[in-house]
Amino acid sequence: MFEATVIGNLAQEPRLGRSLSQDPICSLGLIHNWTKLIKDDHGQSGRMEYSQWVAVSCWGKELSEKADGFKKGDQVRVKGSVTFPSFTRRDGTPGMGVEIKAAEIELVLQ
Repeated sequence: MFEATVIGNLAQEPRLGRSLSQDPICSLGLIHNWTKLIKDDHGQSGRMEYSQWVAVSCWGKELSEKADGFKKGDQVRVKGSVTFPSFTRRDGTPGMGVEIKAAEIELVLQ
């Protein structure tokens, strides 16, 4: 199993739902931003900004109710198991996403 901790901002309001077995699930869309130092072919250095969409699912009553209390724009820390599902973009090219099944989630106070 691959586990990770990610800090990012909620890109949308949490969506509370139920699984087929009626367990509560809260789905979140998280944007994780980072900066990388790069050098071009001429040796000039600069910074490149990156963003990654992370789909987060919170299973069970305690985690889903906690996550449902967050709002769009909140900065949160999520820890859990990670998968990288593949998909096809609208233009037909392949892509890969990031999904975390949360084991822990908390609001990051700024």
